[in-house]
Order: sequence, then structure tokens, then C-alpha cells
Amino acid sequence: MLFEPMVSKIVDLQSIDSEGQENVARGLVKNVVFHGKSFPCYVSDVTPDDYNWVLQTLAKDSDPAIATFGKRWLERPEFSFRHEEFWTQPNCFWDMKAEAGSLFEELKSSALTIFKGDLNYRKLVGDRDWPYQIDYKFALQSMSEVPLFALRTMKADTVCGLSNENVKMLKAKYGADKSWMVSSDWAVAQLNLP
Repeated sequence: MLFEPMVSKIVDLQSIDSEGQENVARGLVKNVVFHGKSFPCYVSDVTPDDYNWVLQTLAKDSDPAIATFGKRWLERPEFSFRHEEFWTQPNCFWDMKAEAGSLFEELKSSALTIFKGDLNYRKLVGDRDWPYQIDYKFALQSMSEVPLFALRTMKADTVCGLSNENVKMLKAKYGADKSWMVSSDWAVAQLNLP
């Protein structure tokens, strides 16, 4: 799917603090594993210290609802944070099967792995200049064995799995100009189920 991101809109998430807990309690989700970095490569990368600091800060908040949320996440073994050296390597994710086999098998056995962000998307599809309509599974290569969902605001000139309708619309709107690929005006959300 190709999306034009919302501009100047407010998204309100109701009861987000209990929703994850309820899904775990209902057995819909057994475990939630956050995969971060051993050290930050970018300012937005999350390390173990960052993860723990946020939860501890939430747990001490003066607002009881926020404090409860932080305490639950600290106390619940269903929520965990892991960091693997592979995430800080320059490899595309196709290399994971050979370079970090146990991590690949963990993701492969997961119900769903969610990848967020432009760089993660680029690493998923090898940062290649794919034809826009090339099959997403093909572009994922070995990562097509992993049930995954990729969500990305487009900031680089690689994309795959677009529908014929989307490509026609983009060509009608932009012609040969490819600035739409790097402008952050568009986003993709793509699901792969092996």
C-alpha cells in the first residue's frame, strides 16, 4: 500500500496502556520483544539504557496512569528488550540468515516482526533500485521466510511491491520526476506472510 501521510492531524490512542496488557492476558500475544541497538548509529536508535530509562521514568511519573503503565512494563516478563550486534552492522537484512542465524530463526518463528523506518525498509529490500512493481517477497529475498510488516515514510529512492494503479497515479502526478521517493510525502505499509 502507498499512503500520503496525514498532515496537521491528531491521532488519539485510547487506552494504549491497557491494550497491550489485555492482548497478552487474552493470549492473543504471548511475548513482545523490542529489538534495539547495542549502541546508537542514529540519534533515534534505542539502546538498553534508553529502554530502561524510559520505563523507569514512566514508573516514577506523578500521573498515576502513566506510573502504572511504566510499572507494568517493568514488571511483566512478556515485554522484553534485546539487542544483537547484527542490528548495528552495515549488512542488508538478507545477510541475517548467514550472519546471525539464531536471530533469523527467532524472527522466523515469531508471529510477526514489525520493522519501522526508512533505513530498516531499505535494509529489508537490499537498498536496490527495484522496478516499483517487483514482487515484495522477491525483493525481501531470504527475509521472505519471516512474517513481517514494514512501515516506512519514503526518504530514499527504493521501493517495491507497488500496485499498477499506484505507479500510474505517481507517473501522472510526477512524470519522470522521482522526488516523490525522497520527499517524505509518501509512505508504504507492506505485509509479508510466508
